[in-house]
Amino acid sequence: MHSNRPKVLILSGGSGKRFGMSKALATYQGETFLDLIVSKCLSLNLDIYAVLNAQVNDLIPMNRDYTTIIGDSSQEMYHSILTGIKVIGEFSQLLIWPVDHPFIKVETLKQLLNHSKNEKFIVPSHSGRLGHPILFPKSASSSIDKYHTLKELTKAWGRGIVNVNDEGILTNINKKEDLPQNEKLL
Repeated sequence: MHSNRPKVLILSGGSGKRFGMSKALATYQGETFLDLIVSKCLSLNLDIYAVLNAQVNDLIPMNRDYTTIIGDSSQEMYHSILTGIKVIGEFSQLLIWPVDHPFIKVETLKQLLNHSKNEKFIVPSHSGRLGHPILFPKSASSSIDKYHTLKELTKAWGRGIVNVNDEGILTNINKKEDLPQNEKLL
């Protein structure tokens, strides 16, 4: 899976305390959040990497269409980004996609990936609100260790905003109660 194709880093290293279980294994209409995201990425021929905690890694089938990276569930999301980028190494384009945003449309991913020469972070916006996933500029990987959060890093490097017709970019599933109201998004 190490090629010049665009890559995606799915962030799912947390323990899912607020959700009551790992969000990667949470299901919606019979598919896990992780599988929903992976199938969209496969449809675009992306190289897929997923930061998972060790328990989740042990629970999912070994025949995966993606590379797994074991993360530390006691750390914040930014630690998963650091870990993932170190494993991925070189990339021309890299989408950063939190697993708790499973309802993003393939068309939105295409819009983001159209920014192949990005020197800024490319961030989707819907109704004036910023969301996920974001397109990480290759040049920012050299200074990623200087920052403590993704928000700090994106502010320092600048953001290019792409308006999308996809409220899935804003839909962060933190609790099981968040799920039913989002059925219209798939």
